[in-house]
Amino acid sequence: MTVEDHTDAGGDQQTYNAAINGYATQGYEIILAFTDFGDAAIPAYRMSNGNGTTMVPYFNQLAGRPGFDYAVNPYQDSFAIGKQYAEWLGTALEGEGNVLMLGGPAGATSSAVFLKGFKEGLAAHPGLTLLDENFIATNWNPADAQKAAAGLIAKYGDTIDGIASDYGVTTLATVKAFEQAGMAVPAQATIATSNELNCKYTEAVAANEGWKYLALDGSTADIRFALRQALAAHNGIEIDEPLGVVPYIYADSTTDTMPKCSDTAPPDADLSSLLPEEKLQALFAQ
Repeated sequence: MTVEDHTDAGGDQQTYNAAINGYATQGYEIILAFTDFGDAAIPAYRMSNGNGTTMVPYFNQLAGRPGFDYAVNPYQDSFAIGKQYAEWLGTALEGEGNVLMLGGPAGATSSAVFLKGFKEGLAAHPGLTLLDENFIATNWNPADAQKAAAGLIAKYGDTIDGIASDYGVTTLATVKAFEQAGMAVPAQATIATSNELNCKYTEAVAANEGWKYLALDGSTADIRFALRQALAAHNGIEIDEPLGVVPYIYADSTTDTMPKCSDTAPPDADLSSLLPEEKLQALFAQ
């Protein structure tokens, strides 16, 4: 019999660690954990890995040792994504312009890796100027992101030509901030978007008011890759899949690639999911 469970730690590391240790003590064979706390959670992973439990933290690339601190560490390749953002902005802005990057909480590991890749990509486009050497903290929260964007508008005005972000919620808040300020929305490169953001974009395009837009999506499938890696590790099977995953291009204004928009799906729905639309609609109805 298969027994499954899950825990939402609510952003609290003590709750997160306790849940992981509890599952290991109960004898769960595989534990998948989103790497909310980066390397700080490695001691909890190490304590839970082994003795029949396969510990698999996923999303951030960690500094620990596979086979000791955890079984395997599949991750979203934030460095490659950040570099891709810069390359796209170089094309979208025709090699000239001022750009910024918005991230999560100050010190967020994944945002720092995004920024590192972004800077490397910008090095190939000397006409693009990074207005702030650090990512702008938004806490991945729409209210905080909108305040941060309003602050950038007050500081830089209409000199902002492009903004990269590591979360669609942040991008949506940024677009709203520019609209509320009565300003044209600068080019947006983002990931993990929502139905609301993509509907806003498609409606703007239809009204000939669309902004330059890149969306990398399908990130809900990260857990699928993590589970496959976990099952392979648990059963001692070699798997021919990279640990680093880069989401696919879901929207790209430079190639007229349009995202999906649904007037029946919830605003926060991710229509880039690999689930068939009928299954998604069934989930939305619950």
